[in-house]
Amino acid sequence: MLSNCRMLICCLCLFVIGSISYAQPTVTPSFTIPDTICVNNSLNITNTTVGAQTYFWNFCVADLTQPPVGTNLGNIGGNLNMPTFMDYAQYNGNWYGFSVNFGNGTLVRHDFGNSLLNTPVSINMGDFGGIIPGPTGAEGIQIIFNEGKWYAIIVGGYPGGPAPRILKIEFGPDLTNLSPVATNWGDIGVLGLTCDLHLFKEGNNWYGFTVNSHYNTIVRFEFGLNSLTHWDNRR
Repeated sequence: MLSNCRMLICCLCLFVIGSISYAQPTVTPSFTIPDTICVNNSLNITNTTVGAQTYFWNFCVADLTQPPVGTNLGNIGGNLNMPTFMDYAQYNGNWYGFSVNFGNGTLVRHDFGNSLLNTPVSINMGDFGGIIPGPTGAEGIQIIFNEGKWYAIIVGGYPGGPAPRILKIEFGPDLTNLSPVATNWGDIGVLGLTCDLHLFKEGNNWYGFTVNSHYNTIVRFEFGLNSLTHWDNRR
């Protein structure tokens, strides 16, 4: 057998009838395919199914109805300290995750390379001179790309501890920039132990929502027209 040929036995799951007509209980799914094919050659499949009326193809995509399988990657690089929230993005073909440490108020970057299935390399980016609330209190984060620049928006802080705040970390056009500029926007919207953050663009305007576990309130942030450089707020 040529080295550039592959057996297809392990790949038969690629060709599955995802749905058949319930009106035809005697449907018999069947396909005829070669058991060997060479790389870059075409593949002919003959559908010999009997009794089917509707066909839906499923190429072994993930099934959310199945129990997930988790893998503990551990505390890579020893940089995690009560991590809370994480967001990730793809840049120049590679995947990067950013997580927030509630335990010491630092931002950690996880470099996955070209696949999120890889074990990442961990880099602690610090607390940016205390702009990220610490030693405890850092919470939600979201990575945003807007008008040619990358941003991390973070919320955190609580009454009686580090002052509540929303803050911006601006990476510029390069998400891998290890010296981004951090800006503390302060306590807008009467924040208090904010747990999560969601940002989105509607029309030409950016908005954000966060939840205050201390006050049992929801805060809406209004960033304005095509911009993450300034803010307004509504509680």
